[in-house]
Amino acid sequence: MVPNINTEYEKYGSNTKGLIVLAAHKSGTDANIQTFDNTNKVKYPSISGNSGGTTIFSTYQVNTTPTLILIAPDKKIVEKDIWPIANLPTILAKYNFTPITNNLNEKVVSEIAVKNVNAQKIGFSIPIDGNYKISLYTVEGKKVMDLVDGFVAKGEHAVSMNTHELSSGIYLVKMRFGDVNKSQKIMINK
Repeated sequence: MVPNINTEYEKYGSNTKGLIVLAAHKSGTDANIQTFDNTNKVKYPSISGNSGGTTIFSTYQVNTTPTLILIAPDKKIVEKDIWPIANLPTILAKYNFTPITNNLNEKVVSEIAVKNVNAQKIGFSIPIDGNYKISLYTVEGKKVMDLVDGFVAKGEHAVSMNTHELSSGIYLVKMRFGDVNKSQKIMINK
């Protein structure tokens, strides 16, 4: 189930357009849900029962779990039980939601830029809110570390890098948004 929802989540803009994907759980703690999400590689945001999931189920009178619901911008529920997940594209088309094309993903990826690099941090610019994967590789293609893997807000950011065991030299920063990738060479001087 999770891989299918991950696919649809990315296909419809990773919560950057009109469609918002949120996993609401009827019960459970934040720690339980975080463990589930990490284990199952969930890409979309989740809310536990203790943090508001129970309220979502009662507010929208959702009785079935697992299921997907579709809520209009005016906060009215338009579809209460989208199951099986294979029905989602048909239902979204009925409400004029369209998948995000590679052209948008390519435009977004072309605008991601590594701005500053030093031995401890890498700075980068993100053009729109969304889910990104940014990793550091050797020029031979061996993954060194993940720098970002998840939701990032639009704007300038910096992440710490543990470069103690790296040699000074040229590395590749590989960036991914949706199904589009970009690589940029960087120099690490220690």
